[in-house]
Amino acid sequence: MSQNTCQWIQELLSGRTVQTFDMSHIMTTYWSTIACILLGGSLLHAQQPTQLMEAEVFANQQGSLAQAPVWLADSLWTSNQHQSQSAALWMGHDVRALSPGSSSTLSIHGLPSAYSRIQWMGADISSPDLGTTDLSLMPQMGHHIQALSSQSSRLGSNDGSSVGVQSVMEMGNSIQWDWGSMGYGQGLVTVHSKLQQSTFSATVGMRQWDHDYRYNNHLGETLSRLGDDGLRKSISTLSSRKLGNWQWDVGTFVLAMDRGLPESANSVYQRGARQEDFRAQFHQRQRLELASGSYLQFSQQAWTSEQWYQYPRYTISDSNWSRGASLALDLGRRLASHQWKVTSTVGFEGVSGLNKLDSSIATFRNHMSLSKTWSARWSSRLDVKWIHQVSGLSHASPKLSLRHDGQQAIHHWVLQDLYRMPTMNDLFWQPGGNMDLHPEKGWDLNYTFQRPMVAESSFRLEAFFSHLRDGIVWMPSGDFQWEPRNVSELTRSGLSAEGIRKNQWGLMALSYQWVNARNPEGEQAPYVTPHKLRLSWTAPKQPWGVRLIAKSAMPTAWDGQTLKSYALLQLHRELAWKRMTMSLVLDNALSTNYALQGGYPMPG
Repeated sequence: MSQNTCQWIQELLSGRTVQTFDMSHIMTTYWSTIACILLGGSLLHAQQPTQLMEAEVFANQQGSLAQAPVWLADSLWTSNQHQSQSAALWMGHDVRALSPGSSSTLSIHGLPSAYSRIQWMGADISSPDLGTTDLSLMPQMGHHIQALSSQSSRLGSNDGSSVGVQSVMEMGNSIQWDWGSMGYGQGLVTVHSKLQQSTFSATVGMRQWDHDYRYNNHLGETLSRLGDDGLRKSISTLSSRKLGNWQWDVGTFVLAMDRGLPESANSVYQRGARQEDFRAQFHQRQRLELASGSYLQFSQQAWTSEQWYQYPRYTISDSNWSRGASLALDLGRRLASHQWKVTSTVGFEGVSGLNKLDSSIATFRNHMSLSKTWSARWSSRLDVKWIHQVSGLSHASPKLSLRHDGQQAIHHWVLQDLYRMPTMNDLFWQPGGNMDLHPEKGWDLNYTFQRPMVAESSFRLEAFFSHLRDGIVWMPSGDFQWEPRNVSELTRSGLSAEGIRKNQWGLMALSYQWVNARNPEGEQAPYVTPHKLRLSWTAPKQPWGVRLIAKSAMPTAWDGQTLKSYALLQLHRELAWKRMTMSLVLDNALSTNYALQGGYPMPG
């Protein structure tokens, strides 16, 4: 942990700040907001309560294929990539990455990466300077990855995103070893204990990789990949204690990673830059279950992230330090036919580095939701989210959903406002930062048809359409300088269908997705795959099977360059005993030549 991080933690604990905003004004506004929430809650307290459960749909991406539908519990067997990168790939999402262990970003359903949220313990993990999330820095070892549906109320807690994934810590005592070709190995220990009203889980893991595979460069020469090695160490803890109506949860996550970033296959060189990362995150919440169906919850979060980048060939050095903290208050109330909830959050984010000025910004967020049950089959929900930055930017975003639970099918309609605040680089980068930027805006319409498991089969269809405007794009401004402006637009439409069937031949899952995302000139959005097909099959009694994912060609830039289509085949076999399980996996069984980013071939 560097001196910057230690100094910031000391300042945070002592109540001192070195930020550029007025902390007294922030706290006054925060507690005023809390007082208004408590007053609103007291006005509802006298009404008669009734339980009204909120329906949220998750696609759990970890589990046994022999026990659950594949599209709900799809195994993450893969040895060459980080778990989060692999999970996103086999979910059918678009991943942009230099190599199996390098920095990577996520795009879901054709939306830009900044609209795809990554969460841990319900809190977003994102870079305030870039506005995106590096998948390789999220909690992975000892965790499983869940895909949040567009109907989930957990989405949009930070800006107006509509889709996302989250990392959830696993429970139970276990020791795990993984090893594979290309110099890959991982060790993992998870400990879980429970004593009366308290539980504690801890996971310690280390992962090392060489990735010395061979590839063809732009001249057709066959070369060995150099400088793609790495070492990652992490520890995660989660504790919970319940005292009467109170519950207290505390989570911590610390990661340190050193990795190489290989050169492009189009370069005459093979060995590229090196990057070191450190991230520490702390989250706790206290929840009080009140009589009459109400609850009160307080949450606190603090995090720090540091990065060091060295490119010896061109004598380039860079460092980035980002940090943040937030306080949140949730108040909920369940009544006879509706559920009412308000969340108020105040937080700050700061960035600094070798090649950037120290800058910070404070943000206030308020989220109010009202769920209404109209009949035994019809229900609706209204969400209104308001975000305000001390820089002067402010935006209110509504979201309306309607749900019908039929005897054999579920219909769900969601209409929501999309928005994204400028990143700290957009506002404060020197030279070029633009304080006059306003948020990206748009809207999204989503319809989902779901037929639950009936007669050993199920089906799900999703259609979506959205339009984004005022997109923030960096453009030349003269004198060899660039500045961000609100200029771009994006229209997105698509369909996603998933089905499963279980019979005497085994368990089969088939899914297809079509996405059409274009700018006003009709050009396809970069790194958005128009067509995706996924197929998996598991034997009826023996835990072995195959998985196939096929993707059509996709553009890498607005100038028409594309990545060619490809199909990946994976074979797996699982052997289970009373206290031990062994999985054998053959990745990329067809030895497919493919890439997730132009110029950076993946192992084939």
